[in-house]
Amino acid sequence: MQQMLDLLCELAGVHVRIEVAAEKFRPVETLRLFGDSSRIRALGWEPRIDFKQTLKDIFDYWLAAEA
Repeated sequence: MQQMLDLLCELAGVHVRIEVAAEKFRPVETLRLFGDSSRIRALGWEPRIDFKQTLKDIFDYWLAAEA
């Protein structure tokens, strides 16, 4: 989430201060979750659009929708 937030802030040209509310976390909260694309890559799939470009496309879409 931090990486996504940092990229969105960069795209928007804004700086935000993040405050974590510890009381909102559940006692068994999963702090890190990792995906594994090895099975689909074994079938020959490779990403064509990187993560930053995907966020930029989404950001631009919603920016245009607001106009």
